[in-house]
Amino acid sequence: MVAGLPAVVTAVCGYASYVETRQLGEVINGPVNGKSIANALERVMAVPRAQWLERSRKFAQEDIYSMTERAAEWIEKAGPAK
Repeated sequence: MVAGLPAVVTAVCGYASYVETRQLGEVINGPVNGKSIANALERVMAVPRAQWLERSRKFAQEDIYSMTERAAEWIEKAGPAK
């Protein structure tokens, strides 16, 4: 995703939410077979390369590099362990 290439994932993988909400590729929600993969690849190929690059750049800047900050904020909000 960070490389500027779209991801094609299944709905059961943990990356599906990132792919779907950030529009970083296609999620295969139904059965995984040749037809569903081909359909996902067709949808991916219909999007201009520049859009994939822009989406991945935004994802890298706003999400990946700020994950540690977010984790620290969540820990602080949770308060001390009991």
